[in-house]
Amino acid sequence: MADLLKDGVAYITPACKEEKQKKLLRDGFQRANVQMDSNRKPVTIRDVTAGTIHC
Repeated sequence: MADLLKDGVAYITPACKEEKQKKLLRDGFQRANVQMDSNRKPVTIRDVTAGTIHC
């Protein structure tokens, strides 16, 4: 992730729970020296009925 993340870019992170996203992505953002709180836009996709995602 350190090679991909850049400061000043908004990253949309879809997952079941925002708390889980933060735990999974925290280390990658830290290693890239990118502030996760200002560059990450979490999207909860729990119980999506139109697709196959059911968390």
